[in-house]
Amino acid sequence: MKKKKGFAKIEFLANLEEIKALHKSGHNKKIIHENLLEKGKITVSYAIFCSYTFDGVRRKKQSKPKRSAITQEDKPFVHKSIVTKADLDELI
Repeated sequence: MKKKKGFAKIEFLANLEEIKALHKSGHNKKIIHENLLEKGKITVSYAIFCSYTFDGVRRKKQSKPKRSAITQEDKPFVHKSIVTKADLDELI
């Protein structure tokens, strides 16, 4: 049976007090997830579990900045087998 959207949040929030208590007692997220999974209290993947903070808020995935398009101002790469002092000075 396919779960409805938002089911992971429901599972996380339903166990939030236990999650906080385990974290406060020194357990890391991996151990907390395994513990709740073994007890049958959650079914979410570890990746989704980790996307939630201990306040029950889900962190958004950070998108990578887009690469800018190459402009005419950019110089194309030209391989020179002999490098002159002027070429080195241009790099500095």
